[in-house]
Amino acid sequence: VLKVEKTSEQLRERNISIVLITGVILLLFGGLIWATSTWDNLNAIIKVVCIGLVSAFFAGNAFIAFKLKIKQTAFAFLTLASLFIPITILSASYYQIFGEYLSLQGEGRGLLGFIGGLLCLFIYFKIANHFQSKLFIFISLITFTLTAIFGMAYVTSTNEVLLFLMAVFNL
Repeated sequence: VLKVEKTSEQLRERNISIVLITGVILLLFGGLIWATSTWDNLNAIIKVVCIGLVSAFFAGNAFIAFKLKIKQTAFAFLTLASLFIPITILSASYYQIFGEYLSLQGEGRGLLGFIGGLLCLFIYFKIANHFQSKLFIFISLITFTLTAIFGMAYVTSTNEVLLFLMAVFNL
């Protein structure tokens, strides 16, 4: 097996990508912690809107970076924007914005997971298709699987039936 020697430019781009991906992961953890912590002085709707605005902010930055032809930075911002969408949905469920039924503790949490998963899957698929990104292909596959599980969890009455459906789904 021949090992192809990478140029200094390829090594530089790989290192920049590693730093950007690390930053994306840290920001996502920060957003998740921020979304589920208690903010006594803010209304629940304002909290969810703030988290949604984080996604819009990163999407705007991605657009600007794309116009400036800074491809890696634009992609990193787009990744952040798209990954904050499920955090926004999770926080809306946490704060019961859609009612008690579609909350994390409600009976309709599977339905909310299914609907939110479909929304995210559509966005991730579009990004994967547009950029031919292996990362978003992988994220789309994970989102598809989770969406199917949420949908099955919503329509089943027992864990045994859910596990059976999951086994059939994996065939």
